[in-house]
Amino acid sequence: MREALKEACKPLHDEIEGMMYSKNIQDNTISMKQLQHLLKINYFYFTQLEQLLSTSDYHLDFPIKKTNIILDDMERMGSEIETNEQAPFPLDLDDASEEHILGSLYVAIGSSMGGQMIYKKLKENEALAKASLHFFESAKDTIKLWKLFLAKLEERKAYLDEKQLIKAAQRNFTYLMDLRKAI
Repeated sequence: MREALKEACKPLHDEIEGMMYSKNIQDNTISMKQLQHLLKINYFYFTQLEQLLSTSDYHLDFPIKKTNIILDDMERMGSEIETNEQAPFPLDLDDASEEHILGSLYVAIGSSMGGQMIYKKLKENEALAKASLHFFESAKDTIKLWKLFLAKLEERKAYLDEKQLIKAAQRNFTYLMDLRKAI
């Protein structure tokens, strides 16, 4: 299932990577404004994902708590997000099935895998000397979370509808791209 997810999502993964300032991060040209934009996109995404996880009937123990870290980073950089501010449109997953939740986790945890590398690159950027980077620094525990996710995927594979799982992951990628365009 992991390989099917990876293969089916590769075009979307590559597209979104290009949209999320990856080149600017790599060549140390990302600006404070772009960094704040990236954090705002992640805030709206993780707010909805955390709500989905907290209200799920599936007892998936994934300690994803990113919204408060993002709020703290934004406040420290003087660009607050109102805690009641809503995403321009909801993350629509049809339902909160196990496939939809695991598809969302695939994107959320997978997208955090590069967080430590991103953190190191952002620290090198002199224009971001006053930036608060806790959101990216918090990715240090992602490997452990990724292994937990893969174990859950393996444990549940006989019960999961692979097509629905892939569809949910693809929807998450598309949602992030739409957020990027909208805000």
